[in-house]
Amino acid sequence: MLQLDITDCYGSIYTHSIAWSLHDKKEAKKIENRNNFNLIGNKIDKFIRNMSNGQTNGIPQGSVLMDFIAEIVLGYGDLLLSERLENLGIDYKILRYRDDYRIYTNSQNDSTKIAKELSVILSFLNFKLNSSKTISTDDLILGSLKKDKIFWLNNKQRSDNIQKRLLQIYSLGQLHPNSGSLYKEVKDFLKWIQKKQLNQFEKKNIDVLISIVVNLAYNNPRVYSLVIAIISILLSYINENKKLETIIQSIKLKFDQQPNTEYLNIWLQRLTLNINPNYNFSGKLCNKVIDDNASLWNSDWLNKKFKNLVDNCKFIDRELIEKLETKFSKEEITKIGNIFEYNLKIDKEYFEDGLPF
Repeated sequence: MLQLDITDCYGSIYTHSIAWSLHDKKEAKKIENRNNFNLIGNKIDKFIRNMSNGQTNGIPQGSVLMDFIAEIVLGYGDLLLSERLENLGIDYKILRYRDDYRIYTNSQNDSTKIAKELSVILSFLNFKLNSSKTISTDDLILGSLKKDKIFWLNNKQRSDNIQKRLLQIYSLGQLHPNSGSLYKEVKDFLKWIQKKQLNQFEKKNIDVLISIVVNLAYNNPRVYSLVIAIISILLSYINENKKLETIIQSIKLKFDQQPNTEYLNIWLQRLTLNINPNYNFSGKLCNKVIDDNASLWNSDWLNKKFKNLVDNCKFIDRELIEKLETKFSKEEITKIGNIFEYNLKIDKEYFEDGLPF
């Protein structure tokens, strides 16, 4: 089994390749078709470029719609690769999940030939393979599992002591940052602490517990939402406003050292709205919560009807904000968990199908 991964997949997608994928490159590149917006590929290409100030490299990451568009391009790559492999006479099976490939063959030589052909196809589509994530193995059982899963299978011993359990999770995060196993364990910890009543010793050491989860999130952006929910539960045990504000300031100061934390700031703002709504968090969405007139994006390129809809849309619920408590509600925590369950369901179905070709 040969495991391969594309470097910066979404950031490398050449927007013109969307039209190639839907209409074939030769057809899309014909002079009469280059600006033919009756072709849906050209329409998608144009809209994405407009969203990115005319840039042709990269698409936004994070939405199901963009996952689908990326899949159009990657699926085109699958088609081109299968055509190139037809005449090689190799017995193989390839599973691809987004930008991650598993190539199964009867010999290392065969997998090397396929990897060479794949590299040519990906280069044609403006992608590059990530050499640091290339793994070859003849152990198809353990080779098919991610390293974080293997590690946690061997080391999973959940302690009933809240601090020890957090340290176990923190250790997993250090060894396998942003992994699926880490996300699952933090989510399970959130469910556990939601039902648990802290004893007097644990209450005295709230700041220690918070420092562990803050440092966990610092290196693992994938668990931001879960960690802030955990912190909200821990903060509910603090009755002194001065201590509460001191801890919030320390958390904010810690994350101020990080670049690109607009997503985290949304969660931090939710955490602090009830404590002090005047905390300043960078990010357009955070600004929108404070000021209804704040602009989220440049909508000048939209037609007048849609521009007015976007500019005049009020989606911040002031009444709901007034009712918020520092501790996340059961409904909020359930929604955070359901996001994971929904993605897990999609991922499982997607990976079980395996997109073989």
